[in-house]
Amino acid sequence: MKKFNLLIIGSGYYTIGDKKNFGCILSSTIQWLKNNNINHNNFKLSFLIKDKKNILYKKTLIKKHLLFFKKKINYDFITIGKIKYDYDASIIATPEK
Repeated sequence: MKKFNLLIIGSGYYTIGDKKNFGCILSSTIQWLKNNNINHNNFKLSFLIKDKKNILYKKTLIKKHLLFFKKKINYDFITIGKIKYDYDASIIATPEK
């Protein structure tokens, strides 16, 4: 099976949420993976961020999603200078704070 690469532009509240709430973009993406029985080895999620500030906090919020949905996902954070153009789809969820 072909690997599916998804780029999410932005990693703010609507995407990954905060300490109290889940972000709707990441939650919907994980639910879509579960509903379609997509193997995490065939899926790569990249978050395009403006800088690497607060990266540990963002990883904590993503882990909260993954634990809740009991799903494993390959993901990374990239900045504009590191973007590749081999994505199958993208979601624009900006602006961040």
